[in-house]
Parts: sequence; C-alpha cells; structure tokens
Amino acid sequence: MPQQIFVDASAWIAIADISDTHHRDAVNTYADLLSRRSILVTTDLMVAEAHIWLRRRVGHQAAMTFLDGINENPGVESCTPMLVLKRKRNLSCANTTTRTSALLMLSVLP
Repeated sequence: MPQQIFVDASAWIAIADISDTHHRDAVNTYADLLSRRSILVTTDLMVAEAHIWLRRRVGHQAAMTFLDGINENPGVESCTPMLVLKRKRNLSCANTTTRTSALLMLSVLP
C-alpha cells in the first residue's frame, strides 16, 4: 500500500506561492512524494484555507490554478476531517511549521 501523507494548508500554500520562503523545498518534496506514488491526503477545510489565502494574497488566478491542480491530480485525496481522524494511524503529516524543511514528515500520527 502506498504511503499516505496528510498535507495541511501551509504546505499547499508553500507549493502554490512562489514568494513563500519554503516554496522551492515544498515543490521538490511534493514532486518526490508524487514520484513515489504517495497518496497526499488533505481535507476540504485545508483546501479552502489555502484557496482563500492564495486568493487574497496572490490573486484569483493563482487560487484557481491551485484548485485545478488539486482537482486534476489523482495522487491527491480530499476528504472530511472525521475521515482523516478515522484513518490517522496510517497517515504521516506534512506541514511547513519547521524552519529546517518545507515539509515535516512524521512517522505515524498517534
């Protein structure tokens, strides 16, 4: 079974916003995860948060490009927060809250 990685809004923003401090690392990590056929799990709330942030700070076109990319990528699975909680033992976590890496990988959520 492919590795499942939870991706939060900060990681999506870093991937989509070229001015983000972690953009290059995030894009490289994103490409690596997709090449390894990892399943990127996110919630509708994470997608909505990233979309609103991008629309307000980067512009409408960037926000729409982000949504199209999520929608068209078979490696991205968006689900409800409750489903993520039910599946959490099988997920790793990706976010941009660390300075050492654009995406922090945790082995397994508790």
